[in-house]
Amino acid sequence: MLRTSLLTLAVGAAAGAHAEVTLCGQYGDYETKAYTYNNNAWNPTGTGNSCTTITNGTGKFDPFYAVWSWSSQPVEVHAYPNVQFNAPALPLMIGNVGSLNISSAWTLTNATGSGPSTSGRKNAAAIPLQANVAFDMFADMNATVSQMPAKQSVEIMVWVAAFGSYAKPEGYSNGIQDTVTLPQATFNLYIGDNGRGQEVYTWFATTNLPKFNNLDLAPLLNHLVAKKLVSAQLYLGTVQFGTEAYYSAKPVNFSVSSFQAKLGKVGKNKGSKRSVNLLE
Repeated sequence: MLRTSLLTLAVGAAAGAHAEVTLCGQYGDYETKAYTYNNNAWNPTGTGNSCTTITNGTGKFDPFYAVWSWSSQPVEVHAYPNVQFNAPALPLMIGNVGSLNISSAWTLTNATGSGPSTSGRKNAAAIPLQANVAFDMFADMNATVSQMPAKQSVEIMVWVAAFGSYAKPEGYSNGIQDTVTLPQATFNLYIGDNGRGQEVYTWFATTNLPKFNNLDLAPLLNHLVAKKLVSAQLYLGTVQFGTEAYYSAKPVNFSVSSFQAKLGKVGKNKGSKRSVNLLE
């Protein structure tokens, strides 16, 4: 598929910080040492668009926001604006993931104007839209392939929010396959296929989580191994966080104001863990 993008840089950035970056187009992305930000309008059918802006920052983590609208029928996923970790520790066998702690704060509001501020806007629950907020992880038995988009054999999602009746995970019609309760929320497991040759395992939170501290995704990964749904030798290669844009007749703003991730690798001694910052 042809990868095209439109990228604009705002002038006047402070010394030591990058300029504000706006990504539009199907696969516009911007990479810093720590993260890659992607507009990822991978299914730009019908009427709509998506643009993602990375605000001025140092490149450690720069708050970003995506303004999008898709009003065409049928209702389906059109884009997944996201931030991806540039983690030297990945790819890593799932069996060696001791912890994957994520802290973040995000909002989804009506886009009455540009910019990440949400003051005075309606929140997502009051907007007629179809969307989720989710982690999207990809894995494969081959370490190299685990980091090749659309080539991986397994997709593992963790939905921390969903809005609208169409925002449902793959395999939703097959019912809940399992349940795991973490300190922050209870997650139900759905299993399906995305139509692109990838098995999809989705952990769906029973309550929306607009802010979370040290949400450990490792127990959800480890549970798949314990239930023999995936192999412990499966390489986790890609970890992203963003919103899947299904439908909204009017522009909405997905804004991520803070984000931190830490990976704990299983040590050589049985049961031990070594905490490694994903960004180091």
